[in-house]
Amino acid sequence: MLLLAAGDVIRGRYLTLIGWLAILLTICGCFLTPLRSVKDFAVRRYFNRANIWILLAALSSVGYWLLNKVASELVEPGPGTAARYGYMFFLVGTGAYCLFLRLYGKAEQNSDHVGWSLPVPAAFLHFGAYWLVLWAYQLSEHVSYIVAFRQFSIVMSVVLAFVIYKERGRVMRLIGTTLLTTGLVLIATWGK
Repeated sequence: MLLLAAGDVIRGRYLTLIGWLAILLTICGCFLTPLRSVKDFAVRRYFNRANIWILLAALSSVGYWLLNKVASELVEPGPGTAARYGYMFFLVGTGAYCLFLRLYGKAEQNSDHVGWSLPVPAAFLHFGAYWLVLWAYQLSEHVSYIVAFRQFSIVMSVVLAFVIYKERGRVMRLIGTTLLTTGLVLIATWGK
């Protein structure tokens, strides 16, 4: 989110002071939510060799979302255009993936049972979520605000973990989700 906020600034889309505060609160919430207690906090947990790969993945995501934002601004605004853009993205992505598997993948295995009952609804839900993000890009100047709102899934996951799995560490996780939610409320109300 911080890199995307910097991307907004580079593109001349300056965040307000409250917008920066909201992004920082959201980031702090993301850092605190995985902890069960204050004792769990350790710098090595956030800065280790595995995080090099996490950083590379984050940089890839930043490039991906910035390109999507720029592309969504180049097409005619509206939900239909966003849906067509998303459809083309998935069509080209699927074609490239199939070509990659054909060239470098394992030999095709014959199976009588494909098992489409879960992949098909998941694909529709994934397309729907991507379509909403693309449409939101057309409605907002700031890519960092849209991506911050994607972090709300963390709040839903924490609540479900408490309800379904009876996870411990509620205090730290509630503090983290409260910071995250506060940041999102600030973006929604005063982040323009």
